[in-house]
Amino acid sequence: MKAPGSISSLLLAVALLFSTGSAASEKSNNKTVIADTVFHNGSIYSLDLLSTKYTALAVKDGRIAFLGDEEGIQSYIAKNTSVFNLEGRMMMPGLVDAHMHPLRGGASLLKCNMNFQPLGLRKVLEKIQSCLDDDKDKSNEDWLEVISLDYYALVDDTGGVTKKDLDKLKTKRPILVASADSHTFWVNSAALKVSSLTSKTKDPRNGKFERLAGSQELSGILQILRRVISRLILWMSGLPSKSASRAQAIPKTPTPQPRKAAPYNGNGLPGLTLTRDQAIRAITTESARFLRADAYIGSLEVGKLADAIILKANYFEVPEQHIARQKTLLTMVGGEVVYIADEVDFKNGVKPKFKNDDDVGRMIKRRSVGGIQGRNLSEKGKRSVQRLQTRGACVHSNHH
Repeated sequence: MKAPGSISSLLLAVALLFSTGSAASEKSNNKTVIADTVFHNGSIYSLDLLSTKYTALAVKDGRIAFLGDEEGIQSYIAKNTSVFNLEGRMMMPGLVDAHMHPLRGGASLLKCNMNFQPLGLRKVLEKIQSCLDDDKDKSNEDWLEVISLDYYALVDDTGGVTKKDLDKLKTKRPILVASADSHTFWVNSAALKVSSLTSKTKDPRNGKFERLAGSQELSGILQILRRVISRLILWMSGLPSKSASRAQAIPKTPTPQPRKAAPYNGNGLPGLTLTRDQAIRAITTESARFLRADAYIGSLEVGKLADAIILKANYFEVPEQHIARQKTLLTMVGGEVVYIADEVDFKNGVKPKFKNDDDVGRMIKRRSVGGIQGRNLSEKGKRSVQRLQTRGACVHSNHH
């Protein structure tokens, strides 16, 4: 058993080693490493166990070689070192998504996106036609899916729309337009035909097919519960009507999640909230730990991969109502700068690995009103996104 004095000395040594603001570095043969990339004059949140904050960081061979202050970083800079002056901006670990839908997310970027904007009929049809014209490799059998339409603004503008409006477009392809809340769907005649929906089709149990005035002919407007639409799209594509519908039938042993899960009583989580630190750790350190990759990613520490982002505003300081408006200015993965926002110039000549204006980027911009993530929208347009996107909530709740 160690003497109390030895324990006190050990605790003191640990405290000094990990004290806030202390420098951490990697050296070889007592010689300071010359960094490939240096970031300085910033607010660098490491999110290590003690939430240590630094002003400078050095990267060598894809990993973090130094964390410290302005004085300590100088010896890591040489002629060929790329130097980024953060000018006080916040730098933090790169986000770690432990629950991804990459295929669905990528597919959504390529959909024709009305981006929650209150548009009149003419502009809506112009945008859909533009998306159709962009799909030069699509056949008449390929569906065009249009998302995030402000349907109620459109109805206010027109008094109501039908399949006849979509039928004016120069295409034979079936078209499905989803409202921002995913409760209303607007289709053309081709979509009704390929889905075998006719005037004799009865309303579904969880929705309603609107009819043209004075007849039983389908108008092309489907009012339907959100949980049904994903099954409808799958059914129209000839696929099983529910994702993972055979997950319980095929395996020899049942999935253990339902047995381990807490009982659900419908009350949600009354009185429980997350602090900003807890929230940011959920998508960095904790998700890295969940993936058993916390020895490599999730926090900014010497020896770990240099995965980091630079933010426009300080996440820990902005008002709560502005947190969701955060913007990433730079992304580094494994020591390589892969993204720099268009409007940012660090004045060091560094170019990101992926250009913002390549062929794919330009196509995504064209397919979404206001460009990627609505970057080109007016302040009024951005407020429309915030209002309807929040109301729309999660549309893939039954896929987990």
